[in-house]
Amino acid sequence: MLRAIRNRSPSEDSHTEVGDSKQSTWLSLPQKTQLGLIFAARLSDFIHLAAIQSYVLDQLKSFDNSLSDSNAAKQLGILNAGFTASQAITSILWGRVSDVPWIGRKPVLMSGLLGTALSCVGLAFSQSFSQALASRIFGGAVNANVLGAYLSNPGAGKSHLPKLGTASGGRSGGSLIQSVPYAPPALICAGLLLGCAILGFLLLEETVPGHNWNVMRMKISRIFNGSNNGSQSPQYSKISSMDEDELLNSRSTMFQDHFATEPEWTPEKLISDGKSHWNRSNTRRVMSSLLTQAIFDFHMGAFGCVWILFLCAPEALSQGNTPRRLQGGLQMSARQAGLATSIIGLVGVPLQLLFYPRIQERLGTIMSFKIYSGLFPISYALIPFIPFTQSSSNGNGMLTWFCITFVLIIHTAGRVVAIPATISLVNDSSPHPSLRGVVNGLGQSVTGTFRTLGPIIGAYAFAYGLENQLVGILWWSLAGVALAGTLLI
Repeated sequence: MLRAIRNRSPSEDSHTEVGDSKQSTWLSLPQKTQLGLIFAARLSDFIHLAAIQSYVLDQLKSFDNSLSDSNAAKQLGILNAGFTASQAITSILWGRVSDVPWIGRKPVLMSGLLGTALSCVGLAFSQSFSQALASRIFGGAVNANVLGAYLSNPGAGKSHLPKLGTASGGRSGGSLIQSVPYAPPALICAGLLLGCAILGFLLLEETVPGHNWNVMRMKISRIFNGSNNGSQSPQYSKISSMDEDELLNSRSTMFQDHFATEPEWTPEKLISDGKSHWNRSNTRRVMSSLLTQAIFDFHMGAFGCVWILFLCAPEALSQGNTPRRLQGGLQMSARQAGLATSIIGLVGVPLQLLFYPRIQERLGTIMSFKIYSGLFPISYALIPFIPFTQSSSNGNGMLTWFCITFVLIIHTAGRVVAIPATISLVNDSSPHPSLRGVVNGLGQSVTGTFRTLGPIIGAYAFAYGLENQLVGILWWSLAGVALAGTLLI
C-alpha cells in the first residue's frame, strides 16, 4: 500500500485526501458526465454478454437438429472460450496501445465497442457453429477493455451497472427469441454498443497522461501524405551559415526551456524508459493480485457456462429415484433461462447499491474479499439439490424458483464484493500512473485466460456428467475449487 501511495502524482494525492476526509457520494463526484458515459459502455457490454448467453444454446442446436445435449454443452464451452481466449491474447496489446500518449484510451475504447457491435451482427446471421465461433473470436479480439484504466483515475467511482446489464440482457435475449429467433436480441445489443461508441466519440475525454490530439493528427496526416503519390513533397532550402557555437547555444536554450515547463510529480516522472517501468511492474504485489484474480476468474467463468447448461439440461429420467435427481438439469426454455439469469442482476443491483459501500468502508478491500468469497463454495454445493424441488406435475414450480433465487442471492452477494475488489487489487498494484493501461491489460489477460479455461473445462465436465450421471459431482468439484481459492487468499 505504501508503494502505491509513493507512486501517485500530487493530483492523485489531493483527490485521496478529499476522499479520506469525506465519504464520496454521487453529488460530490467530479466529471459526472464522464462517469455516466463509462458506466453506459460497461452496461452495454454486459447486456450483450448476458443476452447472448440466454439463447445461444438453442441457436447452436438449431444448426444441427441431431446435436445431443452433451455435444451442445461442449460447443457452448468452446464458443465462450473463443471469446475470452482472443480477448486474453490481445488485451495486453490494447492496454499498451491505450497508454501511448498520441493514441490514448478513447480511440481504443471506441474501436472495441464498434468491433463488438460488428461481432453481434455476425452472430445474429450465423448459419453454422464455425460462423458463430468466428464472430465470437473476432468480438473478443477487438473487445479492448480499458475501462478499468478509466475507472482507476481520481474521481471515478465503482460501477453498479454490470448487475443491471445482466438483468436486462438476460430478459431481453430470452423474450425476443420467441418472435424472431436469434437475430433480434443480437442486433439490439449491436445497436446499444454502437450508440455508446457514438456518445463516447462525441463526449468522452481522454485520460492518458500527456495525450495530445495534435500529435495524433500529425501522424495520421503523415501516413496519408506518404501514401498519396499526388501530394507534394516538402521543399527544403539551404540555410545561411551559422557559427557552431551559436547553434549549440540555441540548442541548449531550447532544452532548458523544455525542461523548465515540464511538470514535477514524483521521482518516477523523471523515468521515461518504458522498459524500466515494465520491469518494476513485475513485482510481488502485482503477481499476488493476479494469482488471486486467476483463481476467482476460473470458477466464475465455469459457473457462467455451466449454470446456463444446468438450467436447460433435461430433467432426471426417473422422478422417484432420489440419486437420479443429481443426474440432470431443470429443462427450462430459453425464456425461462433468461429470466433465471436475470435474477443475478435483479438481486445484484440493490445489494451493490445499498450494502457494498458499507461493507467496503467497514472491512476494506482485502478483508471483504476474504469473507465474501467464502459464499461461492456454499452456493455451488447447494445447486445440485435444486432439482429435488421439482414436482412430477408442475415441473419448475414456485418452490424451485424460490430455491434458484435463494442460491443466486448467496452467489451474487459474493460477486458484488469480489468483482470490484479484484479490479481494485489489480489496478492499485500498478507501480506508475502511466502503466495503468498495461497492468490493466495484464489483468485482462489473466481474466481472459482463466475465464477461457473455466467455461471449456466446465462444459466438457458437464457433458461428461450428463453422459455418466455425475452432474452433481461437477458442482461439488467447483465448490472445492472456490474453497481452495478462498483459503489461499
